[in-house]
Amino acid sequence: MGKPLVLRLSGYPIMSTNLRDLANPKYWLFLLALLPFWLVAQLPYGWQISIGKVYGRFGTKVYKKSRKVIATNIKLCFPKLSELEQQSLIDRSAEQLGISIAETFLVWFRNNKKFIQDRVTVDGLEHFNEAIQSGRPIVLLSCHYGCVDLNGVLLSSLERGEKKFVATFRQTDDFVNRFLTSVRSQYCDLLLPSIDQRNIVKNLKNKNIIWYAPDIEVKGKNSEFVDFMGVKASTTVAISRLAKITDALVLPVAHYREDESPAYRLKVFPALDQYPSADLSRDTRRINEAIEQIIAPDPTFYWWVIKRFKRRPDGEKSPY
Repeated sequence: MGKPLVLRLSGYPIMSTNLRDLANPKYWLFLLALLPFWLVAQLPYGWQISIGKVYGRFGTKVYKKSRKVIATNIKLCFPKLSELEQQSLIDRSAEQLGISIAETFLVWFRNNKKFIQDRVTVDGLEHFNEAIQSGRPIVLLSCHYGCVDLNGVLLSSLERGEKKFVATFRQTDDFVNRFLTSVRSQYCDLLLPSIDQRNIVKNLKNKNIIWYAPDIEVKGKNSEFVDFMGVKASTTVAISRLAKITDALVLPVAHYREDESPAYRLKVFPALDQYPSADLSRDTRRINEAIEQIIAPDPTFYWWVIKRFKRRPDGEKSPY
């Protein structure tokens, strides 16, 4: 088949595994769709933040379904807020979602690793260092809070010795998967689909670090309905099972943008104590409690656009 063709945007490779890709209109449409995002990423940081805010506010008004999901989630999770307070939270959350998307372009399309890492302070570094020194595998418990790719860049800057930094992701279209693998491999040693539990376990048994965001709804025997922000949510039991099989430490992690300036605070929380336990439901609830702790300082950073409560227990109707 010969050597694969490689297209680069700002130094990042997008690979074509065979010549048939070049004859596929879908491939070229995908590349064309990336162009405006690449252009935004070349702008000064402040401009990117402003564009992201505008995109989030007005984009969710154009795509009314997205705004409806945000509004539904906020009304479910913050029922004590007045209607005016809920509306304010909806608007600010939409803006922050847009900013997170703009930051994603920055991570994808700029040789920006030094730019970002020079602007980060770390809280709780002692918790990360203790986990490294323990010699045990580590699960970094994250969620869709702020820019997910930026979270990976910041975490990858921490000194981890011989441990590999492995990120999990949700598989989508083949072209998209190849693109994401290309850009994310700039800061990850390895990327694994979140459904590839066999290789995730293998890497944990090799004492590596796995980044995992468990706040996407899952189905069937791999989930439990437990509280999230006071609402029953179908939640993966994977973290508890992985910790039990591999003796991994579970450390919640998050990052916070400081006053919409090019400065970030990365926070590492203490490892979950006495985790896992013999109670799978309790362990799963503790995962959601950790995510609630991440969200608490500023709920507007969370991706309320995710249909977190679509599946319902006991035949309840979806709120969406």
